[in-house]
Amino acid sequence: MVSAVLVGTLLTSCGPAKSPKARAPEPEVSATPKADTNPLPTRAKPGKPCGPKITRANGRSWRCTFADNFDGTSLDGDKWLELASYWSGLGGPDDCYFDDGHNVRVANGRLRLITRRLPEPRDCAQAQGGKASYTGAMLNTLHRFSQERGRFEFRARFPQTRLAGQARPGIQGSLWMWPVDDRKYGPWPSSGEIDIAEFYSAFPDRIIPFLHYDMETRKDLLAAFAKPPQETNNHCLFAAPDGDFHTYTLEWTKQIMHIYYDGVTCLKTPWLAKQGGSAPFDQPFILAIGFGAGKFDNAVTDQTPMPVHLDVDYVRVWQ
Repeated sequence: MVSAVLVGTLLTSCGPAKSPKARAPEPEVSATPKADTNPLPTRAKPGKPCGPKITRANGRSWRCTFADNFDGTSLDGDKWLELASYWSGLGGPDDCYFDDGHNVRVANGRLRLITRRLPEPRDCAQAQGGKASYTGAMLNTLHRFSQERGRFEFRARFPQTRLAGQARPGIQGSLWMWPVDDRKYGPWPSSGEIDIAEFYSAFPDRIIPFLHYDMETRKDLLAAFAKPPQETNNHCLFAAPDGDFHTYTLEWTKQIMHIYYDGVTCLKTPWLAKQGGSAPFDQPFILAIGFGAGKFDNAVTDQTPMPVHLDVDYVRVWQ
């Protein structure tokens, strides 16, 4: 996602998060979710936090290494770090992150991240002019969990943001991963980034995967065409990615990155970086969930619906 370019400072110089203040009442959410039309039996049994056993193509089972089914009443600080702009350096140009208890909820077996307009602009060094008009949330597993290769899965519901049948830009969400050593092969994108699923409210009929790295130029007839340092697929269409729960999965092997949604392949690539070998995806990555105001072609307008929320049913990882 866009703000990922700025996350290097966080990973190399992160201090402890400020203790959150007492929670204020939850903001009213204007975008009412539809009833679940893609239900799955996701509740995990005791002793099986990753749910039923999943078997790989070679007949061997995946081994559960991380799971959060959000069965408590607050965010589990042993698994997740809630970022704030004042110490992470992330945010802007219009929105910032504040760890004041307004934007993150855990209840009824789900995590909820909220993006909203602030009642009045709030001081934030990362925002243009030093004042933020919007606020969202960013969580990651820095210093808590990381893994190289395996199966990574989010079951999540992005917000309904269409009004009168029209797409309304201004909201972005991402289920993504970032390298523990984000300077191993140089500054972004050389050391890699994995966006399993990105949502842009300007395009509410699709979810976008994005693999960022310093791509090697092809050694064939297509070499004459410019190749960006990334791989993506902008055509993973859904009947309703906004408002329905879907399962977003990455299977990462030494040779292949395979991203699929509800079991349907969206991106499958044997990446080829300039560094050669399995670089830059040859080290552990952390998990991250981001939700906030849009930027660039998806910037906030006076018709952007707020507040809105991203709901996450579970996050599970296997190896």
